[in-house]
Amino acid sequence: MMKQVRIYVAMAVVAVCLLIPLVSDAAPRAEIRITNDTRSQVTFFITTGKFGRVNWTYRPGNSSFPTSNGARVRVKGDDTIEIADWGRTYIDRVAVFNDREGIWELSLRDARRQIR
Repeated sequence: MMKQVRIYVAMAVVAVCLLIPLVSDAAPRAEIRITNDTRSQVTFFITTGKFGRVNWTYRPGNSSFPTSNGARVRVKGDDTIEIADWGRTYIDRVAVFNDREGIWELSLRDARRQIR
Protein backbone atom coordinates (compact mmCIF):
# COMPACT_ATOMS: atom_id res chain seq x y z
CA MET A 1 0.00 0.00 0.00
CA MET A 2 2.76 2.45 0.97
CA LYS A 3 4.69 1.55 -2.18
CA GLN A 4 1.69 2.42 -4.36
CA VAL A 5 1.34 5.81 -2.67
CA ARG A 6 4.99 6.58 -3.37
CA ILE A 7 4.55 5.63 -7.02
CA TYR A 8 1.49 7.92 -7.35
CA VAL A 9 3.33 10.80 -5.67
CA ALA A 10 6.31 10.32 -8.01
CA MET A 11 3.98 10.29 -11.04
CA ALA A 12 2.29 13.48 -9.83
CA VAL A 13 5.64 15.24 -9.41
CA VAL A 14 6.71 14.23 -12.91
CA ALA A 15 3.38 15.44 -14.35
CA VAL A 16 3.73 18.83 -12.65
CA CYS A 17 7.32 19.18 -13.86
CA LEU A 18 6.19 18.51 -17.42
CA LEU A 19 3.30 20.99 -17.26
CA ILE A 20 5.17 23.96 -15.74
CA PRO A 21 7.08 24.86 -18.94
CA LEU A 22 3.83 24.80 -20.95
CA VAL A 23 2.16 27.27 -18.61
CA SER A 24 5.16 29.55 -18.06
CA ASP A 25 5.77 30.16 -21.80
CA ALA A 26 2.92 32.66 -21.89
CA ALA A 27 4.42 36.15 -21.71
CA PRO A 28 2.93 38.40 -19.03
CA ARG A 29 1.45 41.86 -19.38
CA ALA A 30 4.39 44.21 -19.76
CA GLU A 31 5.42 47.57 -21.16
CA ILE A 32 6.16 47.75 -24.88
CA ARG A 33 8.99 49.63 -26.57
CA ILE A 34 8.17 50.56 -30.15
CA THR A 35 10.83 51.60 -32.65
CA ASN A 36 10.00 53.32 -35.91
CA ASP A 37 12.87 52.13 -38.06
CA THR A 38 11.08 52.97 -41.31
CA ARG A 39 11.68 56.02 -43.49
CA SER A 40 8.23 57.50 -42.92
CA GLN A 41 5.96 58.64 -40.15
CA VAL A 42 3.77 55.79 -38.88
CA THR A 43 0.46 55.89 -37.01
CA PHE A 44 -0.55 52.84 -35.01
CA PHE A 45 -3.31 51.80 -32.61
CA ILE A 46 -3.00 49.41 -29.67
CA THR A 47 -6.11 47.83 -28.16
CA THR A 48 -5.79 46.58 -24.57
CA GLY A 49 -8.20 45.69 -21.82
CA LYS A 50 -7.08 48.55 -19.55
CA PHE A 51 -6.52 51.41 -21.99
CA GLY A 52 -8.98 50.48 -24.74
CA ARG A 53 -7.97 51.59 -28.25
CA VAL A 54 -5.31 54.29 -28.21
CA ASN A 55 -3.31 55.72 -31.12
CA TRP A 56 0.17 57.22 -31.51
CA THR A 57 2.21 58.63 -34.38
CA TYR A 58 5.96 58.01 -34.47
CA ARG A 59 8.39 59.89 -36.69
CA PRO A 60 11.28 58.01 -38.32
CA GLY A 61 13.92 57.07 -35.75
CA ASN A 62 11.58 57.44 -32.77
CA SER A 63 11.96 54.67 -30.18
CA SER A 64 10.04 54.88 -26.93
CA PHE A 65 7.38 53.41 -24.67
CA PRO A 66 3.90 54.63 -25.66
CA THR A 67 1.99 56.27 -22.81
CA SER A 68 -1.66 56.93 -22.09
CA ASN A 69 -2.74 59.38 -19.39
CA GLY A 70 0.87 59.62 -18.21
CA ALA A 71 1.31 55.85 -17.71
CA ARG A 72 3.27 53.50 -19.92
CA VAL A 73 1.00 51.17 -21.83
CA ARG A 74 1.25 47.52 -20.74
CA VAL A 75 0.26 44.83 -23.23
CA LYS A 76 -0.16 41.08 -23.42
CA GLY A 77 0.57 38.92 -26.43
CA ASP A 78 -3.11 38.61 -27.28
CA ASP A 79 -3.68 42.39 -27.36
CA THR A 80 -3.88 43.80 -30.87
CA ILE A 81 -1.91 46.39 -32.77
CA GLU A 82 -3.19 48.05 -35.93
CA ILE A 83 -0.64 49.84 -38.03
CA ALA A 84 -2.33 52.36 -40.30
CA ASP A 85 -2.55 51.23 -43.93
CA TRP A 86 -0.73 47.95 -43.13
CA GLY A 87 -3.24 45.92 -41.14
CA ARG A 88 -3.97 44.51 -37.71
CA THR A 89 -2.45 41.61 -35.78
CA TYR A 90 -1.72 40.30 -32.30
CA ILE A 91 1.23 41.75 -30.38
CA ASP A 92 2.93 38.36 -29.96
CA ARG A 93 3.00 37.85 -33.74
CA VAL A 94 5.04 40.97 -34.46
CA ALA A 95 6.80 41.78 -31.17
CA VAL A 96 9.41 39.89 -29.17
CA PHE A 97 9.19 39.49 -25.40
CA ASN A 98 12.56 40.35 -23.84
CA ASP A 99 12.78 38.18 -20.71
CA ARG A 100 15.86 39.98 -19.43
CA GLU A 101 14.24 43.42 -19.41
CA GLY A 102 10.68 42.18 -18.92
CA ILE A 103 9.31 44.18 -21.86
CA TRP A 104 7.87 43.66 -25.32
CA GLU A 105 9.98 45.06 -28.18
CA LEU A 106 8.45 45.93 -31.54
CA SER A 107 10.14 47.12 -34.72
CA LEU A 108 7.63 48.79 -37.03
CA ARG A 109 9.71 47.79 -40.06
CA ASP A 110 9.63 44.11 -39.05
CA ALA A 111 5.93 44.36 -38.18
CA ARG A 112 5.14 45.73 -41.64
CA ARG A 113 6.93 42.77 -43.26
CA GLN A 114 4.99 40.28 -41.16
CA ILE A 115 1.58 41.92 -41.57
CA ARG A 116 1.72 42.40 -45.36
